[in-house]
Amino acid sequence: MNIGRLLLKISSILFIFVVLVFLLNNCTLFQNKKAIVADTPSTDLSEENLDGIAIGMKIKDSNFINKHQIKKDDSDSYSLDNDKYSIMTDNEGEIIYISGDETAKTNKGIKVGDPINQAIKKYGKNYYEYTVQGVQTIGYVDHKNKCKIDIWYVDDKVYSIDLSRENVDPIL
Repeated sequence: MNIGRLLLKISSILFIFVVLVFLLNNCTLFQNKKAIVADTPSTDLSEENLDGIAIGMKIKDSNFINKHQIKKDDSDSYSLDNDKYSIMTDNEGEIIYISGDETAKTNKGIKVGDPINQAIKKYGKNYYEYTVQGVQTIGYVDHKNKCKIDIWYVDDKVYSIDLSRENVDPIL
């Protein structure tokens, strides 16, 4: 066997190894996060929303469409006219995930740029923690209402806020 083929085999094996490690790491993070969320004491998030948009709302409701300037396109999907929010729905059009831009506020008044300690003061000490790609996150879960809020922060300042169903994780 010549040196070129040997190097090709070694580099192929290394590439496959790196890909497997990456995939296993992400699967482990997701499984670990699910376990951490399940073990975190419940926080009442029944009134939680971003600018009045809450988990469980029906995006197809005409009042919701008019109030939030929702556009329906030809493919039967919906988008926000102002690009302020990122929203995921289930097959019935019920909101299962929402994230807002830097102006969106939670029900407790937390927004991007606020100190993370302010969020902890408002929501309490029953939170879980994890890090994805260097960004730290604290999260609160409401087991009764099956929803959670993840508050991402950098340099102790809120960077992003996600509301979702307890079992939804669009990032991982």
